[in-house]
Amino acid sequence: MLKNIFLILLIIAALVGITAYLDQDVKNWVLKSIGQEQSTSKVYKWRDNNGVWQITSIPPSAGTPYTEQEYLHNTNIVPALPETE
Repeated sequence: MLKNIFLILLIIAALVGITAYLDQDVKNWVLKSIGQEQSTSKVYKWRDNNGVWQITSIPPSAGTPYTEQEYLHNTNIVPALPETE
């Protein structure tokens, strides 16, 4: 009897693990449930008056066009190299 309960719990844990791996929303819910929320950083990218790209955690002054990007801390943010033929 105890062996069957252990097997059922193991199967449930495996299914939750697989689902969390495949579905980001479930992964976030699981991490939040165990107190391990994913931390993120938001960065802003724009060109200054000299044409130099600026990337900071603080948005530029009003009127300056910029793009906003949010990064997960546990994710590789280095872009892949282009494929060569």
